[in-house]
Amino acid sequence: MEKRKENKEYRIDKKESFLMKKTEKIIITTKKVKVSVQSTRVDRVQIMFSGTSPMKVGLKIKRREDGIVVTTEEGSEIGNVELKIAIPESLKYLSIGTTSGKVKLESTLPEELRIKTKYGQVTIDHAPDRDANVHISTMKADIYTDFKAVCVEVEAKSVSGKTYNSHKTNGESTVKLEASTISGDIHVS
Repeated sequence: MEKRKENKEYRIDKKESFLMKKTEKIIITTKKVKVSVQSTRVDRVQIMFSGTSPMKVGLKIKRREDGIVVTTEEGSEIGNVELKIAIPESLKYLSIGTTSGKVKLESTLPEELRIKTKYGQVTIDHAPDRDANVHISTMKADIYTDFKAVCVEVEAKSVSGKTYNSHKTNGESTVKLEASTISGDIHVS
């Protein structure tokens, strides 16, 4: 096991890029890393992993026949590390699982989006321009969506948090949103 000097920080700066080819799915699994997703018109998946941490943080990318699996290997101390992924607008399925990392989507959504966190806040800042199924589940975190340009069918559940639905139905695309949390708030606009 590698020892580190007191107050030492490791710099993380890794970039990968893949042609889409037959890629229909992207599956991301982290513990404490922030995940940010943006769409691109380019037919490539672009992965940027960067930041600083008091421990080494690894990134594994595995190509499968139908997609890509991205996994971070991290210890108990994570620092300030972010995983940014640019996905083609044609992507059909995206799954993001994290323990306490924040998840932010600033892009056109895939046809199916699944986000599961324990303590990481989830923010979706862009409405899709096509029909989409969105499943978001947290234990102790807030969920924020901005679907102003589409019709939204909302099923929101919170055990001890509040649900705020200020969405005004408009647009031609439909988002089927299932959002659940145990003690966080759900904001749909």
